[in-house]
Amino acid sequence: MKIKLATFTALLLAFCVSDARAEVKMPGGGALPEVDWSEPCWIGYDRFNPRDLPGSTDSAIDGQSLPFMKKYYIAARQKEADRNITWALLAAKSEVPPPPGFPETPDWIGWVPTFYLLDRPEARIDPTTRIYKKAMVVNSAKATISGSSMSSSRG
Repeated sequence: MKIKLATFTALLLAFCVSDARAEVKMPGGGALPEVDWSEPCWIGYDRFNPRDLPGSTDSAIDGQSLPFMKKYYIAARQKEADRNITWALLAAKSEVPPPPGFPETPDWIGWVPTFYLLDRPEARIDPTTRIYKKAMVVNSAKATISGSSMSSSRG
């Protein structure tokens, strides 16, 4: 089998970049899941340190924290029953694009409580009180400085 040097180099770089990012684990020691690249989310908490396992106090990425409003993708969710917290396993698209015909290789980020994530374009509604619990409006700096009004919408 003949592989072009550029293709081999891209594959090697993608493998090295994704493996060097985080020591993320699945509960019970299972294999990491396939990433659904259609489920984006954004971090709503500045400098959170993702965990290696849901509920763990060990950081998945030593000395690195997640920046506010950075886009990631949810690969899995896990409920922590004793504290009633749901955790999301986050992945990012690799910095090295895959060669044509090859799947996207995820950079594993770590586990983050879902209450720190914005994962839909509308506010969350408390099922009991029907009060909007979480929403965020993001304006561009240009719109904020000029005082432009945004079109109003719920969420």
